[in-house]
Amino acid sequence: MTDISFYADQMRHAAWEACGSIVEASRAASAPHVLMRPTIFPDGTSWCALLGENINDGIVGFGDTPAEACAAFDKAWREGRTPDAMIAARKGEGATP
Repeated sequence: MTDISFYADQMRHAAWEACGSIVEASRAASAPHVLMRPTIFPDGTSWCALLGENINDGIVGFGDTPAEACAAFDKAWREGRTPDAMIAARKGEGATP
């Protein structure tokens, strides 16, 4: 391999890694906990990420660390697991035939 092709290959590899980093940063920046900015606070021996006035009326995630609480919040957000949605699911409301 010539020096030029070696350096060209290195540049292609670096560009590929840069594209992956951009995609990863974009995903992180669009996470629900980043966009919605829930309040994150310790709750006993766990952490809580809460959007709303309380855990009964808001969207909430719990975890052993703030990052785990944020991940649980994101999952609850994506699954539509708001308290109203969970109550409706238990009662069978809004179920599609």
